[in-house]
Amino acid sequence: MPDPVPECICGAVPNKTLQDWNSPIGGREDMILQYIEKALSHARYEIIEDKKPYYGEVPELAGVWANGLTLEECRKNLVDVIEGWIIVRLRRGLPIPPIDNCTIDDLVRMESSVEA
Repeated sequence: MPDPVPECICGAVPNKTLQDWNSPIGGREDMILQYIEKALSHARYEIIEDKKPYYGEVPELAGVWANGLTLEECRKNLVDVIEGWIIVRLRRGLPIPPIDNCTIDDLVRMESSVEA
């Protein structure tokens, strides 16, 4: 069973996971995974004074940040946060900014037309 979306950012979408949004129809999963990879390529990391000293953020995605005991843990946590951020934006009909011309706008339009 997939991990649930982190509560810290997705309290508005309980029991939803990224896989709930992924479907083989139209290559949605690939589109989302490519977007996450692009977002990670823009991530900035630093060491901070904290119990979890590795901090990472994606400047293009407002509010997307994570930390961890190691750089690897920080990066994994950042993936989880990006996934949750995408789900929240999809649920609320908010735009998802392109990163290096990589978008998931078609997915947003597809989800909206399904609900109508």
